[in-house]
Amino acid sequence: MAHEKQIQSGRSDEKCLFGYTFRVHVLADTCSEVPLENVRSGDIWISDEEDHAGLVIRVMPNLYPDEIPEITICHDSSRQNGVAINDFKTYFHGRGWFCR
Repeated sequence: MAHEKQIQSGRSDEKCLFGYTFRVHVLADTCSEVPLENVRSGDIWISDEEDHAGLVIRVMPNLYPDEIPEITICHDSSRQNGVAINDFKTYFHGRGWFCR
């Protein structure tokens, strides 16, 4: 994700061989939090523990104003054996925060 977003923050031991950030807590420090109702494609999702992150690839407004929008996140998942695409509300249980 840092490659796509051109994020190269952090110390040298927090970067890949090409100079891009791979530590989620460092990534979190590079962006500003976005309220749930303002999330859009291209934003970054970060877990509450700041140990996992993903890229928002789709946002569909919910028909009910009190419900959160349908947010689709692309992320690297060892549990799913590679790059995965999952729903924020279902797979991530609506937890975590977004930034850009």
